[in-house]
Amino acid sequence: MESRTHGKDIMLVCKGWYDKEKYKTTKDALIAYYHKHYGCEDIIPDYGFLNEILLKTTINELLCERYKNSFVDYLFKPYVFGTFNRKGLTYEEELYYRITEFISNLRVKEDDDTVLIDTNAYWLKENGLEVIVDGHKVLAEDII
Repeated sequence: MESRTHGKDIMLVCKGWYDKEKYKTTKDALIAYYHKHYGCEDIIPDYGFLNEILLKTTINELLCERYKNSFVDYLFKPYVFGTFNRKGLTYEEELYYRITEFISNLRVKEDDDTVLIDTNAYWLKENGLEVIVDGHKVLAEDII
């Protein structure tokens, strides 16, 4: 069954499915998502807040058995791709970057087209087929 969820929304934001002119970073997009969907615009989430409220719930929703071991390995590796220039970050900042990178790299389909995470409800369709523009699928509506 096709469905949109907060976890899938956040996964797609981590994968870069947001207006990069409007939101300069994934963190900015996640904060905007929080404000839009949770209605607490007076709160400016920091890294720890984003980890606990948005990213933890996303991992809980999407972390199927297939990803469990790779997530644990990724989270606890001392050196993860892309982290070499992040010296001096707080624990919450490093955790944020590791989790958003992991979520960004989640595969939604296996090579044989077996669906791992169903994102079918997100894409614009014409006559039952996904609309492709410049080689990319098009969102039916903005996530944020």
